[in-house]
Amino acid sequence: MYPVGLDRPAKLGLDLASKACVRFPRLGVECHSRARSSGQRRPPQASSNPPSASPGSVKTSLTPQASHEHRRVRVDSWLGCYLGWTAIAERGPVNGHPQPWRASRDRLLTREKVGGMSELLRLVDLFSGCGGLTDGFMQTGRYVPVAAVEMDASAAATYAQNFGDHVHVGDIRDWVQGPLPLAEVVIGGPPCQGFSPLGKQDPDDPRNNLWLQYVDAIRRIRPVFFVIENVPQFLKSGQYALLERETTSPKGNLRQWRLETHILRASDYGTAQVRRRAIVVGRPKDLPPLGAPMPHLRIPTVRDALAKVSPDVSAINPPSPRAIEFRGNAYPGAYFTHELHFTRQPTPISLARYQAIPPGGNRRDLPDELQMDCWRRHTSGAGDVMGRLTWDKPSVTIRTEFFKPEKGRYLHPSADRAITHYEAALIQGFREDFRWVGSKAAIARQIGNAVPPPMALSIGNLLAKHILRRAA
Repeated sequence: MYPVGLDRPAKLGLDLASKACVRFPRLGVECHSRARSSGQRRPPQASSNPPSASPGSVKTSLTPQASHEHRRVRVDSWLGCYLGWTAIAERGPVNGHPQPWRASRDRLLTREKVGGMSELLRLVDLFSGCGGLTDGFMQTGRYVPVAAVEMDASAAATYAQNFGDHVHVGDIRDWVQGPLPLAEVVIGGPPCQGFSPLGKQDPDDPRNNLWLQYVDAIRRIRPVFFVIENVPQFLKSGQYALLERETTSPKGNLRQWRLETHILRASDYGTAQVRRRAIVVGRPKDLPPLGAPMPHLRIPTVRDALAKVSPDVSAINPPSPRAIEFRGNAYPGAYFTHELHFTRQPTPISLARYQAIPPGGNRRDLPDELQMDCWRRHTSGAGDVMGRLTWDKPSVTIRTEFFKPEKGRYLHPSADRAITHYEAALIQGFREDFRWVGSKAAIARQIGNAVPPPMALSIGNLLAKHILRRAA
């Protein structure tokens, strides 16, 4: 007999738990549920009832003989978890021999209730960088990060300073071989240098295939949703075609999900920057398309982002040199975002060029005596080189070398200098109290490689809304 309100997939999850009780009576099976009306999880209680009782009422404890080498195995269905029903089987050896157990492939995960707050969805960030995606998801108030993977040690240290020391520093190929956490949502931005129009677009770039490790992680973690962020060119690549095949092939590793893609512009989601990114969302295959997050009504400008920042800056280094210890090594920092207001010392000719460029102008506005030879030879293209930002428009895409005006439109709107790390972080949408670790160049890479947190917040709200709506 089933509790009122359960649909077929939820009943399937409870049936699987019931069969586990019958098959492994000596092990003991613990089943607990959370009432839909109250949203509260019922704690498991010891009972001497035989496992033939109904699935929702079985509460037996693990026998002493099976107390060692036991582990939790979740038995659930996709929508069963949405309704809050979970069965947890404790597995151990029977007669001294380990018994096989295979959890349902269609399992979903329960969520945590922390400190009386709303239920928090567990989050894993792969290729996390400094944590721009995680920061946006956290700002929704609906997520708790449980794991992250990042190769760059400085970026990993920045992530740990802001979200906790649960980040794996190293190759994701090593991480996926070990025990993986449970999570409702997995996010990440695999390296995009092999696809970016600013790179060589080398189809043989080994970084192009790191999405395969992302797929392996999804296959093992089994989240409700997953999100891949990349440059728009990724959607036209052979790698994306292979990724999509993993979801549509009957034997694909991701056949329980379907993909939907969106090209989002950061300025539509609260960021003072025209940054176009491809967002790939993996959703349960029985769920209709989610659609893109709702754009904001107003597009923020550079003036909005830098309204409280003084244009006058003379420092060329962060204040009060300091260092932290992270995984046995020392790194500069940690610095709050507002402590990154430092600039470079330009050469006299560079300063003369800065002073000659009008508001909204670029290298083409320079007199001939200030032109570089390569600029004279190339009169077309690269219009943003040595360009000046405009106060009342969004910024161009903030990249990793924004502190070099010769790399793009990174001159301050009115001051004769490049934008500072502080200003770049604000244009990206980072908080004033975000903490940064690393050298000046390392922090610049972290800022330029990050997903703007305000855009990530919109994506996180969209996913949380669909998960929690099903759980209501």
